[in-house]
Amino acid sequence: MYNKITVLLFLFFSLNTSFAQQVIPCATDELHVHQTLIDPLAKTREEQANMLLRNQVQSFTKKGNGIIYIPVVFHVIYNAAKDSQENISQFQIMDQIRILNEDFRRKVNTPGFSTNVASTDMQIEFRLAQYDPNGQKHDGINRINSTLTSDARDNVKALSYWDSDKYLNVWVVKSINVGFSTGQGIVLGYAQFPWDRNSKPSTDGVVIRADQIGTVGFSQINQGGRTVTHEVGHWLGLYHTFQGGCVGGTAANCNVEGDQVCDTPPVSKSSSGCATNQNSCNNDIPNLPDMVANYMDYSDGNCMNTYTVGQKTRAYSALFNFRNTIYGSGINNVAYAGINASGNYLPVPASPFKFPTFMGFEGSSFANSGWKINNFGNPLNGWQQNNTVSHSGSSCMFMRNFTNNTVRTNIRDGFESPEFDLSPNAAPFVAFHYAYAQRSTSSNDSLILYISNDFGMTEQRVFAKLGTDLATAPATANEFFPTTDQWRKVSIDLSAYKTFTHARFRFEFVNRRGNNIFVDDFTLTNWPTGIEENAKQQINFTMFPNPMKEATTLSFELKTASKVIVKLIDITGKELSTIENAQLSAGKQELTLPSTNIKPGMYFIRFETDETAFSHKLLVN
Repeated sequence: MYNKITVLLFLFFSLNTSFAQQVIPCATDELHVHQTLIDPLAKTREEQANMLLRNQVQSFTKKGNGIIYIPVVFHVIYNAAKDSQENISQFQIMDQIRILNEDFRRKVNTPGFSTNVASTDMQIEFRLAQYDPNGQKHDGINRINSTLTSDARDNVKALSYWDSDKYLNVWVVKSINVGFSTGQGIVLGYAQFPWDRNSKPSTDGVVIRADQIGTVGFSQINQGGRTVTHEVGHWLGLYHTFQGGCVGGTAANCNVEGDQVCDTPPVSKSSSGCATNQNSCNNDIPNLPDMVANYMDYSDGNCMNTYTVGQKTRAYSALFNFRNTIYGSGINNVAYAGINASGNYLPVPASPFKFPTFMGFEGSSFANSGWKINNFGNPLNGWQQNNTVSHSGSSCMFMRNFTNNTVRTNIRDGFESPEFDLSPNAAPFVAFHYAYAQRSTSSNDSLILYISNDFGMTEQRVFAKLGTDLATAPATANEFFPTTDQWRKVSIDLSAYKTFTHARFRFEFVNRRGNNIFVDDFTLTNWPTGIEENAKQQINFTMFPNPMKEATTLSFELKTASKVIVKLIDITGKELSTIENAQLSAGKQELTLPSTNIKPGMYFIRFETDETAFSHKLLVN
């Protein structure tokens, strides 16, 4: 009844053997059988659930053309002490969400579309949650550092769990060990059936290997992301199409035997590859070939593209009976997760971080600033602070790419900013300095800067250079560290994005075995820095001393009487105090700012008159 297959499978994780290993594409059945052995009520729950679904399926049909939206949270469990490639990127997770929606919606012109007359649009879509259970905005991805990522089972679920009444929990791990099989091979994933949710709510969801997520990054491309589609099918109450073998093939028994769905022909055992002409059972009426493209079989992921009307009806009945809170029956749960009735994300309050802002990647100011490093490709040798090289100050961001010449190419690592509200600014600009040299003139590494307004779920490029266009210094076969004249400044007009209220910037470096890359002095201003410098010169603006210890004096000269507003702002854009807000007469003016209650660090002075506005950096020692 429960079948395993043996295939040759290349996995990106380090394995103890290099030959063919037994692969268990899905351990849901095995775990469920084991559960019935240790829990006397488990089998009763299943039988009662199937009776309920069986009786209801005959009269249950989905009313209307509305779509059910399921909020999803991914819990990525990784081991930072190892080469933690299981700490997959948001990009890879979003690719999996794309695949789920293509598969469950049978979208035309995607791998999820099928011309099989039995296939159907399940009218179910999935969205990364935008709010956590406490109502705080979130990107729907939790990252937990734990050794339990290896040989994981239900023990990882206690590390991070969101209420299964409201979210589909997906735990992403390095490897899975269901804990009771002898001679177990490679388990790709497993899920919990819906009728067990009430008795085991804190374990409800899907556990999946990181290399089964999506088709990008470190995914196993030939699986096509269909392992998750398969496991979510179990989460919705669907059995394997080969459940019980060649049984349930007639109108009299198709809803009580096998997978208990009448429009999926019985299959004697799990399929492999993509044997589309296979017919392993001859006792079904009519005698139909195996539906090897069904998501609930074990065919290659790239072969799968079918859910049937019968599976849809059973899944909807299971949702209605066991998971009706997750899509908003009686309570508007999708809104709770930040999604409206049309599946679009609800607006969230604008970020409190405003302009201007500056990040010099200095010491603790970086650690506590909300910036994040995402070394998904080179976790042991990716982006980090460098305290020996900088464009200004004493530190910068640095990737020692010179030492990555033995890893595979096109590995992507990055670091990202907190979110900023660009909307109050008439002409927002971002600027930064970087330094890079090629290892040889054929080196083709690239640096990309993305901007996002939806927590990284979609991104747009605002800067991209590679190879010789990226280089700021001559190619060298030696490891590159820049001199003071080998930095290049980039200034980018963000006017096209000035409506963004949650602008997040992400630097990404693509390793193609070249040389080191350095980034420093990230600045957001309301005008290009050159224009701001001209504005300061026009009013003879100075600030001395800077750095300051006890106090500093701002001097400037007004050509005409003007309203003057001067504010102290921290590096996140948060307003700390108003230094001046008054109508001042024409002529020379001086304002004194004492260091009282100002902690050491980097700040901005925001200066505005009737005719000009600019920002000026202030260092407090």
